[in-house]
Amino acid sequence: LSQSFEQFMSIDQQAIIAYRSGTAGGRVRAGQLIAGPSDTAMDQIMQTTDRFLQLISAQAETAKSAAASDARTSRDLMITAGLVCLALAALLAVLVTRSITVPLTATVGALRDIAAKDLTVRAPQHGNDELATMGRAVNETVDVLLTTFGMIGESSRTLAGASSEPTA
Repeated sequence: LSQSFEQFMSIDQQAIIAYRSGTAGGRVRAGQLIAGPSDTAMDQIMQTTDRFLQLISAQAETAKSAAASDARTSRDLMITAGLVCLALAALLAVLVTRSITVPLTATVGALRDIAAKDLTVRAPQHGNDELATMGRAVNETVDVLLTTFGMIGESSRTLAGASSEPTA
């Protein structure tokens, strides 16, 4: 392109010099230069420019297709990552819920057995969370009840033994 442009400018300069000569022959020579070699050089410039534009257009279309493909891939990856995060959140919710409901259900079951007068049952007390603290409190209460009932039973036997002894 630059070589064709330099050739065109050189012919154009020659045509200007011929025209400025002021002679009829100079004007004819300038017309011949413009109609012949200058026109040919301009055609070469136009053809080269057209090929360059076609090449640029093809590269732009390739880049556009690549960008669209990359956008689809990015969208698919974001959707996949979102679904994986959603699945992990659901799994975490199930695990947290189970970590609360399982010990709570066992503690409620132990309290029901205690209410039914079964003082041999023990509530779960593993861990350091609130449910383990509640289980330990329930078990301590059962221990206190067992100790108290044992002392009441012993006192009852002592009183029964004392009441059956003859008084003097």
